[in-house]
Amino acid sequence: MLAWFKSLRNAVDFPLRRSIKWSRGAPPIRREGLDRAFAHLPSDKAAEMERRASQLIDSHGLQEFKANCSLKHYTINLFYLEMLENTFGEADYEFALKPVLRVADIGPGSWIYAPAFHSFLSQWRSPERRTVELIGYEIDAYRIFNDMRSRLDHIKRNIDKLPDTSIVTEAFQERREHFDLVTLFYPFVLVPDHLDWGLPRSAFEPETLLEIAWSSVRPGGALFIANQGPEEFEEQKRLLDECGITKGVSWPLESELHPYEIPRFAHLRIKTR
Repeated sequence: MLAWFKSLRNAVDFPLRRSIKWSRGAPPIRREGLDRAFAHLPSDKAAEMERRASQLIDSHGLQEFKANCSLKHYTINLFYLEMLENTFGEADYEFALKPVLRVADIGPGSWIYAPAFHSFLSQWRSPERRTVELIGYEIDAYRIFNDMRSRLDHIKRNIDKLPDTSIVTEAFQERREHFDLVTLFYPFVLVPDHLDWGLPRSAFEPETLLEIAWSSVRPGGALFIANQGPEEFEEQKRLLDECGITKGVSWPLESELHPYEIPRFAHLRIKTR
């Protein structure tokens, strides 16, 4: 589809769905057997992934989540746990020793990874579980999925049991606050991707969003960004360098816990002052 047509369509559809605010309520939990989570892998690798999955679930206290999720939900959350552990470990970065950690997650989509994310934040290198105030900012919360429920409906299901977790249906740029950690999982840094996901061309401001996200990080805090595909990764790194956000790590993510077709990458930047 031509870019100009997508841009025109999105300019109409996006404000319309934000005005209608369609909702059918949170969908029911779809429990599935997880015994074939790694059946696509060779037997020795599958056994290794089963052991790794059990270790992640046990160490992050996600047994209840495991008992009440779909196969896709399960493996995606495992992937996020490993991504966060490896990246924060590689950077040798520890959250400030605070009883409360304030976190902003920009553009969480349906927030399918929220259980893993919240659990990781609450206990990363902490002798006791800390309180996590987790706020998601999703400007396209009323996009309708195939089940005729909105993205916000799915968000509510995915964060239902997470304490101190909330969703804001406004652009992050409109609410100037400060956080110990700001995250962007797969932000749009290329125009075609932005348009393909139904957002208006006028909302494509990756450099401005990055600058505001960085300015929202408290001294001693961090900015975490995940990208998909080498082109997106290189563009994100260019934006970080142009904005002078350089202290930290950028590296590829390797995990067989979830079968992503497109490789994943991560950036972690630490604000020293």
